Amino acid sequence: MKKTIVMVLSFLSISSLSALSIGIIGTNGRAGLENVLQGNGHNITQVANTSSDLADLDALFLLRTNGDSNVRDFVFGGGLLVTEWTGADWAINTGNLLNASIYGGGFKGNDLAVTFTPEGDFLAEGIGDSYSANGATQFFRDFNSTGPEVDVLATRPGGAAAIVGGAADQGYVLAIAYDWGDYGGIGRSPGTNQLILNALNAPRNSQANVPEPSSILLLSIAVLVVLGYSRKRN
Repeated sequence: MKKTIVMVLSFLSISSLSALSIGIIGTNGRAGLENVLQGNGHNITQVANTSSDLADLDALFLLRTNGDSNVRDFVFGGGLLVTEWTGADWAINTGNLLNASIYGGGFKGNDLAVTFTPEGDFLAEGIGDSYSANGATQFFRDFNSTGPEVDVLATRPGGAAAIVGGAADQGYVLAIAYDWGDYGGIGRSPGTNQLILNALNAPRNSQANVPEPSSILLLSIAVLVVLGYSRKRN
């Protein structure tokens, strides 16, 4: 029975540690993103607008929209920000979260390959060196510059940056600067789905791995149930 208790505790501890509380701002690809995240055990917190309280989130997705000072504070406090398409413009040009600049962008071709760099190995897990997603790897923003402390994590054909990332105070920004939320992308493309799940492994504040109070409560209840069953058998 002791072995059973240890196994239950181990399983529940791993589950509570891996499940993240994630917020989403914006609508492009939102339904598919929610399905992928929830289908892999993560908790979605509804964020009606950027003025919402983000303090309890581990990660935040900015889908083709702008953030605000609350998003900056969230990142600076240790949160992970992941962008889609022009969400990268706000994070870089307006939010000044990374030492880089974006000057525009547009249609670059259909079903283009996104190729991971050595610095982007954590994004390539379960995908391989590259992937493409039909209409969801067509439109790319153009990076004008990236500072030495900003990593180019993936490129598009021709070698131009497609994904960049770097620390922003205590947090981390993953600027995915293309249309992965479009039809054929998140929720439909295995490569896109895995990319977004891998994005959650980007460096972030260790607080993100601390179980939430609700997880601790569920763990405690499970332990009591197992102990009660053990006593009943004895």
